This record gives sequence, C-alpha cells and structure tokens, in this order.
Amino acid sequence: MKNDRFRKPELIAENRANARLIAAAPDMLQALKEARSMLETASRYFPKSIKNRDRFELLNVLTNAVEPAIRKAEKGGK
Repeated sequence: MKNDRFRKPELIAENRANARLIAAAPDMLQALKEARSMLETASRYFPKSIKNRDRFELLNVLTNAVEPAIRKAEKGGK
C-alpha cells in the first residue's frame, strides 16, 4: 500500500510527539517571554555584592538561549 510508510509505529509515535509539541508551542513561547522579562530584571537589579560572573551568566542565557528561541518562534529560521 502507498501509505504504509506512515503506519510504522515509530513514525506514529514521532507524529504524536510532534503534534504535542506544536500544541504546546504557544504556551512555551509565552513562558520564554516571561523568562526573558525575569532575566532582564534580574540582570539590572542583581546585587553588586555578587560576583560579576553570575550576572554575566544571566546575560549569557538571555542572549544565547532565550532570545534566539523567541526570534525563531516568531520569525522562523535562526
């Protein structure tokens, strides 16, 4: 049959997982936006008594993980 390749158990499981991910995408995007806001606030008000390295790590996560993921979700691509 022509569509037998779509009936393979591993493809069915993968398609279901993809459907769950697509369904969750709007909530995940909203969570990323909230995380971005919290990271921006934390980086501004981080106590001066804590080493600069910790502040840098906050900005690193924001710049290299959160922001690119939001851009990719909103505009596509990298």
